[in-house]
Amino acid sequence: QGNLAEPGSSKAVIDRSHWFRALNGQAIKTVHSINHGEYGGESFIFWDEAKNSLAYYYFTTAGFYTYGTMQFNPQSGEITALENVENNQNGITQVKSHSKIMPDGSLEVRSTYLQNEQWVPGHSAVYQPVAPQEIIFK
Repeated sequence: QGNLAEPGSSKAVIDRSHWFRALNGQAIKTVHSINHGEYGGESFIFWDEAKNSLAYYYFTTAGFYTYGTMQFNPQSGEITALENVENNQNGITQVKSHSKIMPDGSLEVRSTYLQNEQWVPGHSAVYQPVAPQEIIFK
């Protein structure tokens, strides 16, 4: 579970997610919901031999989807992702994100968006492990 921060917004945003082994171990499936179903999505993360990297597809309740790749930097311990965005109503066409598991077990995430052909600050979050909670889609 994470507390999301979006630039320019003071609204409290709680993101709950579950990660699962999928497709007989060939992929990881994630399901998440923001503020009890205001927004949500599902991802499949898998190894792409042709790209020699992790790849993923992300589908949302807002009607857009993304696809991209991830790279792990062993020196920094950080995962960097670059994804293409399709059908976004806010002019976002790409997202770059950086994720890192911290010594206390939390996951820190920060992102930037390519919006209307300019890179702008995106969301950030710190996720903490919590007991399983229901993921709600409205």
